[in-house]
Amino acid sequence: MSWFLPPGGLRNPAASEGQDTGRSTASLGQDTIPSDANGQAISVIEAIAAKTEDRIMYDQRLKAQRDYQWGLDSARQEGMEKGMEKGRQEGLEKGEVVGKIQLLQDLLGVESSATASLRERTIDELSTMLTDLQQRLRSRKS
Repeated sequence: MSWFLPPGGLRNPAASEGQDTGRSTASLGQDTIPSDANGQAISVIEAIAAKTEDRIMYDQRLKAQRDYQWGLDSARQEGMEKGMEKGRQEGLEKGEVVGKIQLLQDLLGVESSATASLRERTIDELSTMLTDLQQRLRSRKS
């Protein structure tokens, strides 16, 4: 990784106090900052920059993971809501068919089936049973 200096390099601190030396720290000679200290300073700056980049990457990954989890949770919640609504609709439909079956059984003078035993059957079985009872009632009238 390389550290980039702003155009013109870093300014000499003396220049910020109103003393214009005409030189930036980039143009200062090796005699101002010993090479060992210069190397250490660059190493520290690069380490800080690397930690900052690592932190940014960590934060981005964490955000992506949270966004993904939020999407999964939202989809799961939506699926549950749709499933519950579908279950309600099927329950209402089944209840109507059960009620019609029991009414037709009463009209035909047949012993009514228990509601609990009818609810255990599938909607297809109940529909077949309803159709059979309707045909028996029609044939009785003629």
